[in-house]
Order: sequence, then structure tokens, then C-alpha cells
Amino acid sequence: MNYSTTSQKSQPQDSSKKNKIMKKYIIAIIVTFPLLVFSQQREIKEADNQFRQQKYFEAIKIYSKIVEAGNETPEVIEKLAQANYYNANYAQANIWYSKLVSLNQNLKSEDRYRYAQTLKSAGQIDEAKVQLDLFKKLNPNEVRTKLLNSKINNDSKFIFSNTKS
Repeated sequence: MNYSTTSQKSQPQDSSKKNKIMKKYIIAIIVTFPLLVFSQQREIKEADNQFRQQKYFEAIKIYSKIVEAGNETPEVIEKLAQANYYNANYAQANIWYSKLVSLNQNLKSEDRYRYAQTLKSAGQIDEAKVQLDLFKKLNPNEVRTKLLNSKINNDSKFIFSNTKS
């Protein structure tokens, strides 16, 4: 009988210890969470700064790190797509523009045009035409729209071939 009474006394102490440990974990989470958010905001500012200075390679590294940490906001994905496009990484730009389209169907017209260009470079001609048609509808008076609609562009007089006639 003595044995069972000591066992019952230790159970409340065990749950009290567990509660103290849980409180410590909760406090640690509460304290570190704002630090993580602040750290990511600082990284975004640094990546944006690199982007503004046209240091796209550096910006890509920072934006990629931000995305890997789970911060896939449309703004970060858009910058990652644009930085890859400007750095002539069209395959990567296509991946990020595709992701941006899946998050937000209302792309900026310039992003829509660039997305179409990356689709063309990836050999996805039909989807590129769809995106270019959307671009043309949104920008009927834009110079590129007029060039895309021109007869010269559609019926080229030049045919390029690597074979002799």
C-alpha cells in the first residue's frame, strides 16, 4: 500500500514538470517567432536592394533562400521570376512565372509578356500564344501588341533554314 501512495504523489509532480516544460517551449516559440519574421523581412529588403542594383544573381540566391524557408508570397515569387528572366535563366524564370500564374491569374502585363517569352523558350508554343493573346487584349495600344498583330510579323518574307535549296 505504501508503494501505491508514493506513486500517486509522483503523478501530480510529473504533470507539474510537464506543464513547466510546455510553458518554457511556448515562451521560446513566442520569443523566437518575431525574430524569424524580422530576419525574413531583412532578407527580403536585402534581396530587393540587390534586385534594384541589377545584381540579379545575388538577388536570386537570397530570394531562393526565402522561398526555401517557406515564404512563398506572390511578391517574392514575382521578383524571383523577374530576376531569373533578367539574368537570362529562362527555364528557371518559366518555373517561377508558372508558379506566379497558379497563385495569381491577374499578372501584371509585363510579367504576362515575359511569361510568354519563357514559354516560347521552353518549347511550349501553344501556351505562349495564349499568354501573348492575353497580353494583347490587355494592352491593345502597346507597341509590342501592334508588332505582334502586324502582317509583317505573321507572314515573314524570310525563311530561315539550315538546308540548301
